[in-house]
Amino acid sequence: MKKERLVNDLRTIVGPKNIFTDEEAVLEAAKDYIGFRVYQRADGKNFAPRAACVVKPEDVEGVSRVLEYLHKQRVDVVPRTGGSSVTLGVEPVEGGVILDGSAMNKILKIDETDMMVTAQCGTPLEHLESVLNEKGYTVGHYPQSLPMAHLGGLVATRSTGQFSTLYGGIEELVWASKRCWPTVRSCV
Repeated sequence: MKKERLVNDLRTIVGPKNIFTDEEAVLEAAKDYIGFRVYQRADGKNFAPRAACVVKPEDVEGVSRVLEYLHKQRVDVVPRTGGSSVTLGVEPVEGGVILDGSAMNKILKIDETDMMVTAQCGTPLEHLESVLNEKGYTVGHYPQSLPMAHLGGLVATRSTGQFSTLYGGIEELVWASKRCWPTVRSCV
C-alpha cells in the first residue's frame, strides 16, 4: 500500500490532528528510552526502521477503527504508550504504523469500596501512583521504568517490579474485559 493512501485513509478515520508523518515525530515514537538503541542515538544515529506514520487516537472507538482498517489492509502496526521498552517492543516495521495510546491518559474512576481504579492505557504509572497515594492507596507496582511507564505498556509486556513478590506482576493486578480494552482496571 502506498504511504500517501495509507496516511490519507487514517486521517479520515481519526482526523488530521491525530496523524503524524514528519521524520522527527516518527523517529521519536520509535524510541525506547532505556533500551536497545540508546547508544546509537547518543551518537546522533538512528537505524530503526521507519514507520509510515504515528497515529494517536483519542478514544477506544478510534483505536478499534484504526486496527480494523490496518488489519483489512494487512499493514503492520506496533502499539506504543510511554516508550520505556527494553526489548525492541516499540520499534516499528518499515512502512508500518505506530499506534500511540498516550493521548488516552485519563483516570476514569477510583472505586474505594471495591478498591479498583479504571484508567486508560496512556495513563502514566507515576501519575496514577501519586493520585492513589493521596487517598492512602497504592498501585503496588514499581518497575524500574516507573517515571516513564504507562499502563498499556505495562500490561502488554507483563511488567514486573521491585514489589512483585508482594503484590504480583502487572497481570495479577489487572482486571479487564473485551469491552474495556485499552482501558485498564487495576487493584488499588
